[in-house]
Amino acid sequence: CEGRVDLTAVASDVHERTRRAGDVGETNASSSAAAGASASTSAAPRVYKKVFSGVGWRAAAPGFGNPEDKRDDAPRRPRILVGNLPTDVDPDELVDIIEAHCESLDYDGELRRTQMAVFGPARPKLKRDRGRLHRGFALLTFDTVAAALSCAALLDGADLRTPSKKTEGGLRPMKCTTEVGDAMDDRFMDGTQGEDAPPPPPPPVPDDPSAAPFSLSELRRFPMRSNCLSTHATLEDLDPALRDRLARYFRDACEGLPEFAGVFARAERLAGKYTRVKEIVESVEAFKVVVSFVATCERTGARKVRKFFDLACGHGLVGIMLAYAYPDRAVMACDRKRRESFEAFDAAFAHFASREENSPATFHDEREVEPEDVVGGAAGPSRVPSRRLPNLEFVEGELDVLAPCVDSNSLVLALHGCNEANKDSMRIATSASALWCVMPCCIRANLYLPNCTVSKMTDDQRYAFMCGVMACEYGAQMARCIDRRITNRAVVLCGGCEDRAEGDVDEGGGTGGPFGTSTKLRFYSDHKHLVTRARRRKDGTSAVAFVSNPSNPC
Repeated sequence: CEGRVDLTAVASDVHERTRRAGDVGETNASSSAAAGASASTSAAPRVYKKVFSGVGWRAAAPGFGNPEDKRDDAPRRPRILVGNLPTDVDPDELVDIIEAHCESLDYDGELRRTQMAVFGPARPKLKRDRGRLHRGFALLTFDTVAAALSCAALLDGADLRTPSKKTEGGLRPMKCTTEVGDAMDDRFMDGTQGEDAPPPPPPPVPDDPSAAPFSLSELRRFPMRSNCLSTHATLEDLDPALRDRLARYFRDACEGLPEFAGVFARAERLAGKYTRVKEIVESVEAFKVVVSFVATCERTGARKVRKFFDLACGHGLVGIMLAYAYPDRAVMACDRKRRESFEAFDAAFAHFASREENSPATFHDEREVEPEDVVGGAAGPSRVPSRRLPNLEFVEGELDVLAPCVDSNSLVLALHGCNEANKDSMRIATSASALWCVMPCCIRANLYLPNCTVSKMTDDQRYAFMCGVMACEYGAQMARCIDRRITNRAVVLCGGCEDRAEGDVDEGGGTGGPFGTSTKLRFYSDHKHLVTRARRRKDGTSAVAFVSNPSNPC
């Protein structure tokens, strides 16, 4: 009721001011006290956050959800706890509704105070509290214990009508108890029942910095353009500390295949000018997305990938990594010209595949580069390396050459294809009902929006907009962005994973879903899925048994 003085709140306020005054220290004069307070404030450690100092719900509301804590004695204070309140209603409005509801009840006594439990520094909003306006319960104080008991009996299980949109008809049954512990005071309800906590101690510095897991935030230390990795810096341009950190990144890049660090070190010795840091890191991150997508499609049983097609492949590193990771599946790469960089990366991975086949116990050990392995040296390109991944094939020509080879058990890649290359790759994939992954680079608006003028957008805005257009055009089921510090063309789109029978269509003639898809994929931890080579290695299967030359996919 208005005009009443809440002694509990007053006592709490006096206690708080007394505690703060004690932190300042005793002085003989009021002016000295003021100066001492200023000095103490400036010298105090920075407050990191509020932490809950109470003893929790078991003490605040014994028996409320914990029957083993229920007390047999009568309540000592005329208070009741009302729970199961709608959290999408404003707390002030909910207080008025509860008080109006209590006025309509027939009980002897008077409701003195209604207090909603709200969020505060000691009980902030958590991820699970999104959309909640309060914590879902209230504390009602009465003039007598008898009034609290009789009102609690009437409220428990009774429906409370509110403007909540989460309950049908706005009716929601209340849950009530008279067992309110001493810990449920004003600060508990206001979310301020906490103590100032100092900032956490810094993490210990490892004796060997290279032993710490690599964080993509470390990319800022590498040669950069204005906002992403330099396009020209190679592995041999890095200082030893950065090389060690990048080696750690490669070792952790693919679960169960730590030899990636040795592979790229060998590629550097074969043809160092092609080991550009940006292209390698970008390809590794794209490879991880493809592995995650394949694992999800196969885990759901919607599709089994037998063949990979890396179209407009350029240096072809992602396709080569797929051929190495999945030696039981065929990989075909296609571009207008076979590049020396493709040969160098193929030779580096084939070296380790051959070593594992012939010396499985020691294949991680690196050897000196043989003279015949050198590609693109100072005097120009030398002979082509003799080692090749047996399940990898390169086709030189236009993309349509491979169209007859693509079927529903295929996955089509187009990573940083430009303009028509993206569209041709998607046409080949969708016409064969194949899975697809694209990482668009240049996207001309008139290829997808011939009647739309796209203007007054920044480069980033235009790129994101056109990626959205492509996702809608082809029914993407996943849109994922690799780290923006790697490249400013960082969006990867994936789709084609349908779980319906071939030929099924919806009423509108499409394949269902808001963007023409019938399956919404969920990627939890599929990036940790072991690829074929790592899984066979873990199971102890002989490398000779699975590093085989699959039949030509065409």
